[in-house]
Amino acid sequence: MRSDWEFPDTTQPSALDQLLSKELEAVVEQAVHSLSPKLKTVLLLYDVEGLSYEQIAETLGIPMGTVKSRLFAAREQVRKQVEPYLRGESE
Repeated sequence: MRSDWEFPDTTQPSALDQLLSKELEAVVEQAVHSLSPKLKTVLLLYDVEGLSYEQIAETLGIPMGTVKSRLFAAREQVRKQVEPYLRGESE
């Protein structure tokens, strides 16, 4: 018994998946952009540049505990701005 029906190609993201991914990227980018310079700097140095807590502390001349608290605060602020989008509550 032959069927002309085939499974969809799931190796490539759909157009909708691509759109949603770009939308989420824009939401995260805006959330990061809205951070204070102190929080944004630590977040970017750690998550984008890959520096360690120690390297960031040395680079910025601040205690390592301050690096950790700023990173936590930055992630919390980004999370609070991105969460409504993920729940479908964005305007």
